[in-house]
Amino acid sequence: MLLSLITLATLQIPFERPSEPPRAPYKTESKTESLPSASDLNRIEEVPFHQNQARLSDALRPPSIEEVSRGALLQESHSGEAVTEVKTLLKNIGYQVSSTNRFDPSLRQAIGEFQETYQLAQPQSPYWGKVGPSTLSALRSKAQGNYDPGLGEKLAQYARRRMSGYQGSCYRYVALAIHANTESFLKGYHAYMAADHLANSRYFSEININDVQVLETLPAGAIVVWGKGNSRSGHISIADGSGNEISDHMRPQMLSHYGGASARVFLPVSPQS
Repeated sequence: MLLSLITLATLQIPFERPSEPPRAPYKTESKTESLPSASDLNRIEEVPFHQNQARLSDALRPPSIEEVSRGALLQESHSGEAVTEVKTLLKNIGYQVSSTNRFDPSLRQAIGEFQETYQLAQPQSPYWGKVGPSTLSALRSKAQGNYDPGLGEKLAQYARRRMSGYQGSCYRYVALAIHANTESFLKGYHAYMAADHLANSRYFSEININDVQVLETLPAGAIVVWGKGNSRSGHISIADGSGNEISDHMRPQMLSHYGGASARVFLPVSPQS
């Protein structure tokens, strides 16, 4: 009897199988754990390549004039609008430079001479012949000192006599005043378009305005061009020298524009031959 009970108990003991070792992740059939395909690897590698390409392209891009004023360097081999503006400033103060938009050796030499004259950099300096914020500010200040009061007063007087008293044709009336006293160079239909043409004209020099209140103190003939922003055309006017602006009508000098864009200011200067 005892032997039968022992035998029965033995038969009821469950049999435990040894656990199987875990399968390696790459052998599983789960899609989330499978190895990436060759096409996936190619897509993964393409992302940093394009990012690096974009960074390289950005590094080789010539700086804008705004970027130069914030610390970038404009130097030999660069080209574009910033170079053109620097050349215009140099022409307005009597330096002989080419009329292209390329930063060539002659421009480097002219800038270096300007820097030496105003103690901005010496020939042994790594900044000699390059345009940074200090040199750009000095060029603009010198051009401002070259302001031509005779031309400025002619512009203001012509605008004052010819204004219509209505609104909606500011660019047309300002262009009439300018072209009556210089050659014709303004183009386009909207006021904001005048800024780039004025920046390239030998009769005007762009100056920095850090505080809009300065607009109320501009001398006669100064041209203020408001960017397009959210508006259709921006705005343009001629300062009368007494805190007013003239275009197709006269009003106190505007200190902001409903389009939300900022203003650029151009002083009439004595043109250099």
